[in-house]
Amino acid sequence: MVTTPYEGDSSGILSVQIAEVSPNTAPQVSLSLPSSVDSSTDLVAIISSSDADDDPVSISIQWLRNGFREGSLDNLQTVPATMLGPGQIWTCKVIGNDGLKTVKR
Repeated sequence: MVTTPYEGDSSGILSVQIAEVSPNTAPQVSLSLPSSVDSSTDLVAIISSSDADDDPVSISIQWLRNGFREGSLDNLQTVPATMLGPGQIWTCKVIGNDGLKTVKR
């Protein structure tokens, strides 16, 4: 809210102008993973974020191996090749937050 006092009136009346504030827009987060990997190459998540309101966006990352969270990799973009094995299924979850709204990928 923006207030602007009305000057020049000796009656003691104060005028207030209320500015409209647009609602916050949720941040945008994109995640890209390689289409195929093998156990000789690190698995790297390419993550980008933006916010239409120019709010700073914080990113949280979780990796799941065969459906179970691999906590040692929290907030890391890379799964080292030494952790990859035949037949494993890796999932990357990304959460973006601009302080008001959250988006998950």
